[in-house]
Amino acid sequence: EKEGIQWEAREELSEGEGEDEEVGRDEGWVEEEDDHHIEFCRVCKDGGELLCCDTCTSSYHIHCLNPPLPEIPNGEWICPRCMCPGMKGKVQKVLTWKWGEPPPPTPVPRPLDLPAEAPDPVPLAGRPERQFFVKWCNMSYWHCSWVQELQLELNCQVMFRNYQRKTDMDEPPLVDFGGEGDDDKSTKRKNKDPLYVHMEEEFYRYGVKMEWLMIHRILNHSVDKKNNVHYLIKWRDLAYDQASWESEEMDIPEYDQYKQTYWNHRELMLGDEGRPGKKLKKIAKVKKSEKPPANPVVDPTIKFDHQPDYLDTTGGTLHPYQLEGLNWLRFSWAQATDTILADEMGLGKTVQTAVFLYSLYKE
Repeated sequence: EKEGIQWEAREELSEGEGEDEEVGRDEGWVEEEDDHHIEFCRVCKDGGELLCCDTCTSSYHIHCLNPPLPEIPNGEWICPRCMCPGMKGKVQKVLTWKWGEPPPPTPVPRPLDLPAEAPDPVPLAGRPERQFFVKWCNMSYWHCSWVQELQLELNCQVMFRNYQRKTDMDEPPLVDFGGEGDDDKSTKRKNKDPLYVHMEEEFYRYGVKMEWLMIHRILNHSVDKKNNVHYLIKWRDLAYDQASWESEEMDIPEYDQYKQTYWNHRELMLGDEGRPGKKLKKIAKVKKSEKPPANPVVDPTIKFDHQPDYLDTTGGTLHPYQLEGLNWLRFSWAQATDTILADEMGLGKTVQTAVFLYSLYKE
């Protein structure tokens, strides 16, 4: 024993007292452990009498719900956050937002003591909620769609907060009609083109440019396990990293024309005559290119005194010095001699180079 410290025997507790104390501590711990819901409303952040979700820690005032509830419901209750549907993909960016239609009102039960001649209580009306127009990752602007504010808040918290900070959340942004500078021209076009009316209502007014919905070219194709054909499409005014795969069933203006051009080019370059998927309609606008001859038909060392006939069909005419440059390029190529075409700017080096390559292709 250390000096100054006196040891005393602990008084023995009766068996019943010890058990009662232990049980009391356990019950208090269980009670504290079970009380895991937040102590304020998710909407207004105030306390008071709260309705607790049976599947998460959220709590709400019944009047803060949308639409409000007239009374505490009996049985299990699941909050809006747990009932919120998932999203079809990953959001790339938010384009704009608008006020949506309020949810249907909640009917109020008729009180038992209400006189028979009295009208039924007025249903509790819901409040309009924000809807956000989003662009999805790895999808084209044709697939942009509206999502609820709660969906965006739960699935894209950082993006949602950043958008809130830089955007007025009281008034929706001004609409952008997508490139029609003159309102009169836009009105005339609406009267003549039903497709433009549909596109303006669905896309243009919400920040989607007209060019982003137009095909620039088809880059490739693929066939899935169900023998469905998909095309990799490069869109106008967008970079190649924004190219997207689209089903051949997609309703896109001039889609069939671009598919026909793609398959004509593929057949010309690879000899790939058969194509998977459904048969394309014959399109008069798309002319099938003729295959070049298997062997050269002209000696490239022979000088042109005038430009060949296949250049006349283009509607352009070479200057004499350009024709001389063409002959020099062809002769040098036949001799396997590397060349540099150099002169002053604006004299048509690009034209001479393009015509040189075209002449090799044709011959």
